[in-house]
Amino acid sequence: MKEISNLENRLDKALIKYNEAQSIKKMYEQILKKLQEEQLTFDQQLAYYEKTLKIKKQDIVELEYMSRDANHAKEIAKNELTKFEQQVNEERKHREKELETKKEMVKQKLEFHEKNDRKVRQMEELRNDVQVAQEQINKDHFDEAKEKKLAEYEETMRLIKEATGVSDVNDVINKFQSQGETHSHLKSLEEQNRAKIQELKEQRAAIMTEYDELKYSGESRHAASQRIIDEFQEHLKEAENKCEEAKNKYEWVSNLLNNAKAGIQHLYEKLEGIKLNPEGETEGATEANNEGDAKGSTEGEKLLAMDDAVEVTDDNIADILNICNKKLQILYESVQEKQKAILESAQIASVQQNQQQQSTEPPANIITITQVGLPPYNTRVKLRAASFEEGW
Repeated sequence: MKEISNLENRLDKALIKYNEAQSIKKMYEQILKKLQEEQLTFDQQLAYYEKTLKIKKQDIVELEYMSRDANHAKEIAKNELTKFEQQVNEERKHREKELETKKEMVKQKLEFHEKNDRKVRQMEELRNDVQVAQEQINKDHFDEAKEKKLAEYEETMRLIKEATGVSDVNDVINKFQSQGETHSHLKSLEEQNRAKIQELKEQRAAIMTEYDELKYSGESRHAASQRIIDEFQEHLKEAENKCEEAKNKYEWVSNLLNNAKAGIQHLYEKLEGIKLNPEGETEGATEANNEGDAKGSTEGEKLLAMDDAVEVTDDNIADILNICNKKLQILYESVQEKQKAILESAQIASVQQNQQQQSTEPPANIITITQVGLPPYNTRVKLRAASFEEGW
């Protein structure tokens, strides 16, 4: 009886372990199903986010190129403007220098004309004096003072002739008169130069206005490019955040899948001592083929042929779960057979004991023995309905 009780306790413990294994199996199958469903979309989402990130990075690179080109064009425009300003300043200085030179020339010519005018007036006065003197010489007697003055006039006349390069008095007068025409020509040149200077000043003002417009328009274009770059950088940051979230979720799912694999591996190792029935497995494989899962059945047959522990992978996880299910079913059937044998042996022992006691005790004790004969530590565990087991 003690052996029967031990066997019954072992049977109860085996049933408890079986139920726990069934619960663990159901939980892992749900986790696996959920992970497989999510795995179908994670790759697409990750590929989409990576593609979006790649496109945004290309856009950023293009915008950076555009920004560099714009900055380069801006620098070139600044350099050209600087060169143009230097050229304008040099031309202005050159024109001012030429203007100063021409003013100096005009001033010298004016002074020269004034001197010539004074000399002409002096010559006129001298000629008048000479004529008067000649008339007076013809009329009056020769006077030393007048002769001395006449000598001075003649000396002055000689110096003027040497300066002008002519010998006749009329030529000297014509020479001084021609200087007046030169003076008028220089005056007209001065007016023309003043008009040209005014025109150049107007051109310089127009160029400075155009420079200011180019300067402000360049700054506005640069600001617009910077805004576009900032906007695309924000989009890139959002895409990177989404990609990071997807990666974190993918890592979480991978860790969960690895934990599920570890649990299934642990369950498989616990059930490693239970050997499958080749005939039963062949029937299971045939049913799997009828359902359209020939690949999984072939993998299951390969696993059945191996005596050592098999590592759980993404490809064989379903087959290993199927094997664990079959082993649990075998364990359950074995426990049921043992329980049936124990009950039969207990009934036989009880019948034999009753037969032995019939000779000494009344028949009413048979009912008492059958009801009270079990020890108090022999606790029965109520089994679940068969529909619960079939659901697995």
